[in-house]
Amino acid sequence: PDLLKPDPAPTQTAPSQPALSVLKSIAFSKKGLPVLGEIAAGHFHQPFTDEIDEYLDISYSGRKNSDYVLRISGKSMIGAGIPDGAYVGIRPVPKDYHPRPGEIVAVWVDGEGATLKHYYQKDSTVVLEAANPDYKPIILDLTTTEVTVQGTHIFTHWQTPGIV
Repeated sequence: PDLLKPDPAPTQTAPSQPALSVLKSIAFSKKGLPVLGEIAAGHFHQPFTDEIDEYLDISYSGRKNSDYVLRISGKSMIGAGIPDGAYVGIRPVPKDYHPRPGEIVAVWVDGEGATLKHYYQKDSTVVLEAANPDYKPIILDLTTTEVTVQGTHIFTHWQTPGIV
C-alpha cells in the first residue's frame, strides 16, 4: 500500500543526537517537571536540549524522577488531543524499547531530527504517523536509517498557569 512508499523529504544538516544521560541526573523537584524545550509535531526539527527552561507544576499518578516535559511545535498531532503549543509529558525508555503499535513516542531520526508521532513497525520498516490528515506518514527503512525512540507520551497539558 501507499504506506510503504517513501515520501521525498527535504535534506537537512544532521544535528547531533541529544544525550539523555542528563535526564538521569535531574532530581525530583518540588517545583514540578523540567521543561527541556520543544519537539516537532509536524516536520522534523532540532531536538530538545538538556537545559531546563522552566518547570511545569503538575501532579499525576505514577510519576517517575526521569519524566520530563516538552513543548509541542506543530499541528500534526491535533487528532490525538495534542495541539500546537501544548506541553507533553515524556517518560524516557531504554535503548532496546519496542513501542506498541500506534503508541505515541518522541523519536529521533538520524540526519533529520526529533518528532512526536504514532509509531508502527513491521520488520525493518517504521512508519511514523501523524494524527492529522494534512500530514503524510513518514516511512523509514531501519536498514539505512537510525531511528531511536527516546520516550513515550504520558500526558498532555494545554494550560500554562502551572509554569514556574
